[in-house]
Amino acid sequence: MRMNSSFRLGALLLAAACAGGCAAAGTGTPIAAGDLVMLQYTCRLADGTLAATTQPNGEAGNLPTSPVYLRPSTTEPVVVIAGQGLKADKPVTRRSFEDEIAVQLAKRLVGLPAGVGSRLEIRGDGSLLADGQSHKLPMATVRQRLKEHRLDRAGYKARTGKEAEIGQEFSVDPNVPGKVAGINGDEVLIRFTAAVGSTVETPFGKGVIRETPEHFEIVLSPKVGTLVRTGPIVGRIAEANERQFVVDYSDLLGGETLTCTATPELRPPASEVAR
Repeated sequence: MRMNSSFRLGALLLAAACAGGCAAAGTGTPIAAGDLVMLQYTCRLADGTLAATTQPNGEAGNLPTSPVYLRPSTTEPVVVIAGQGLKADKPVTRRSFEDEIAVQLAKRLVGLPAGVGSRLEIRGDGSLLADGQSHKLPMATVRQRLKEHRLDRAGYKARTGKEAEIGQEFSVDPNVPGKVAGINGDEVLIRFTAAVGSTVETPFGKGVIRETPEHFEIVLSPKVGTLVRTGPIVGRIAEANERQFVVDYSDLLGGETLTCTATPELRPPASEVAR
């Protein structure tokens, strides 16, 4: 019984000490090539705005966010192989902006101390160019959105996961919101609205809303050199005129040099985790 009491007392003292800040196992141990690493990072663009982070929302300080920032869907660290890249490797053509950040940081981790934040600068390595394909995408400067749209009930439910009801919101573009305006038999009528003449934010910069008899139109004024985000990927506007603009996606980091704080932790073997 005494041994048990002593054990409990020791555990309580250890817990109290750790509450004040215990070093993680392996802290300070140099990362070796091939080590499995749990990586946390926060990266900024050259203007200081937040580009990407694995930290919970709000824990990246008070950095203003950049147009390419996407709030992380998880606060779990990304698992990488030091000196190589992602543990769950992906073909380069399927990597997101955040995937590429993790890959480029992983290649720079060898020799850094585990458990310590290190400042690193990374840039794209041009790996997409190796396939010999063009990664430039032309887009229209005028984006049309229907004023009315009709779906059958099954199509509506497939897209929304709900049975249609009058007044339900239905969004294709947040700048031109829609609602179910009528249900006639199997047909669902969706009517869209927009503030004509207003200026709106889009992934490709500011746009002005105008209308035609059948459409609302968002007229863009793209600027060459601007970073843009399309879903998981980032590009840069390479050309622009009144009719169209071209986004260059050939560099997975948009041609930017990112300044990152990277904190790698050695991942314990599966046998230790199980214990």
